[in-house]
Amino acid sequence: MKAKLIILTLSVLYLNAMAQSSSIAEQIASHKDELPGYYVFVSMEFSEPFDLNRDGKVGWSFVQEMDKCARDQQFEFNEDGTGKMYWGQLEKDCERKGEESFQWKIKERQVNTKAGQVTKYYLVMGDEFDGSSFEITDLVPGILTIKGEFPDGLDSTYEGEMQMRKKKKKK
Repeated sequence: MKAKLIILTLSVLYLNAMAQSSSIAEQIASHKDELPGYYVFVSMEFSEPFDLNRDGKVGWSFVQEMDKCARDQQFEFNEDGTGKMYWGQLEKDCERKGEESFQWKIKERQVNTKAGQVTKYYLVMGDEFDGSSFEITDLVPGILTIKGEFPDGLDSTYEGEMQMRKKKKKK
């Protein structure tokens, strides 16, 4: 009897995971045409605690680890597949200001998981050889959440999930 209950429970969990993965993929698919626009950085959580600012204390959050100028990031995704990243533009007195152009696209991939094969969407920024690929974990009108390896400003990366909010671009 216990074995049947365990099998039933695992089956329900498996089907729930498949339905949840499918619904996220369907949500992203239905909103991916709305991705173009201007976004501001909201938050980033690391997969593991990380001392990004090298102050001797590790943290889970980019917001806690970095100052307001480092958090001052904006991303512009144009409909033609071009884009720009801006930093240090909105906060006053940021010494490090800049912008960088990039190409972007959304790629759909079938991925094998413990729950079976699921559809996932990736935001690719740059070209196939010199670009970054981020899994889109959530895309609803006005909010984009991506997960992947982010550069630390030196010569390595850290894994995390970043959320951006769509806004009107200030001129």
